[in-house]
Amino acid sequence: MKLKINLNADVAEGYGKWKMGNDKDILNQINSANIACGKHAGDENIMFNTVKLCNKNNIDIGVHPGFSDIEGFGRRRLDISENNIENLIAYQTGALVGIASMLNAKVTHMKPHGALNNIACEDIGVAKAIIRGFKTIDRNLILLAPTYSELIKAGEHYGIKCIEEGFADRAYMSDGSLSSRSLKGSVITNIETAVNQAIEIAKGEKIKTLDGKRIYLPAKSICIHGDKEEALNQAKDGRLHILEKLTDTIKVPNGDVKAHAPKMITRRIPGDYIGTLIGPGGKNIQELQKTSGCNLVINEDPDTEEGIVEILGTDQDGIDMVLAKIESMLFKPEVGSVYEVKVIKLLDFGAVVEYMEAPGNEVLLHISELAWEKTDKVTDVVNMGDTLDVKYFGVDPRTRKDKVSRKALLAKPEGYVDKPRKTFNRNNNRRGFNKK
Repeated sequence: MKLKINLNADVAEGYGKWKMGNDKDILNQINSANIACGKHAGDENIMFNTVKLCNKNNIDIGVHPGFSDIEGFGRRRLDISENNIENLIAYQTGALVGIASMLNAKVTHMKPHGALNNIACEDIGVAKAIIRGFKTIDRNLILLAPTYSELIKAGEHYGIKCIEEGFADRAYMSDGSLSSRSLKGSVITNIETAVNQAIEIAKGEKIKTLDGKRIYLPAKSICIHGDKEEALNQAKDGRLHILEKLTDTIKVPNGDVKAHAPKMITRRIPGDYIGTLIGPGGKNIQELQKTSGCNLVINEDPDTEEGIVEILGTDQDGIDMVLAKIESMLFKPEVGSVYEVKVIKLLDFGAVVEYMEAPGNEVLLHISELAWEKTDKVTDVVNMGDTLDVKYFGVDPRTRKDKVSRKALLAKPEGYVDKPRKTFNRNNNRRGFNKK
């Protein structure tokens, strides 16, 4: 079993001459950096230098906005309106996006900081205000947020890609929330304990909570807090030893992961199908995410122009639903082949059927193609829910629509004579009939 572990850290949290953490070294150990944007910490120069380092080291660049609270490092709960929160997020997001553009760098994600993050995890109104704030600047930013949080729900509500985050160095409560920093043991300072918790999260195993229980924490990214002295060592140990311990634990790779474990499946689709999958205004992809419980990300391969679809979820049934939808969308019947179909709609002039191997892919079975005998009513031959075989003939040149036939698979009745085809001259006069 191969597990891909994303390590992220909160960085650029100094201010002026005041430095915090060892950003230069920790950036060599992580995959994603969450950059403070000048309100709880950071300033324009620190932001610029950190973005430059990230770009150089191919590190994902993220917005890390917090309350306007330098003195309290953004960890004090401030009572401000949702409108102000929305503006606060837009302000900080715009600042980092602007600095990144100076360096031809791309901002990829957003993760709220400190008390603002904690409140948003509990309050759906605040969570939605945060989403509205950053999506006005760039709605393609990925939301990095704790599992089981209102932030994740808010992101899904607005059709934002969400990546659930776990913490190696923070203790959890039994409801999946982070324990308050005021509680003893809420911050994990022991490196081995932090690494073991990261391993459990990555493997989809239960982690031990501060109140003595064990819970699943389906996270795809693991945070190492960059403001602690232990952060760099945790990051190093996490990167170097997690895979070693996984190898020791799993001598023979499993054929599959546990049902609750986070998974990411990638599929490629032709470039001209990207719009179909997304739908008008994102309608199709939003509905598919809602019904499947998965997060979907679509990128275009710059070389092949193919669509790269990432399916992220913990429920295999939901993942299978998305895969089935993609396969159905890409389904192309072959001329001359026989397919099993199901009647899903009855019309006066035929039956709408869908291919059993591609649910949602529909075609009209015309009344004239139901049987060799004259058919007055569609229901004389088929009814709703019936399954039957049809032969595919390709696109009919007259109707310019796909043509299928049931009668083509049936033997002609004894003595059956084909009716002569009617032809027309340029003056629309019929030919081929005897005139008296």
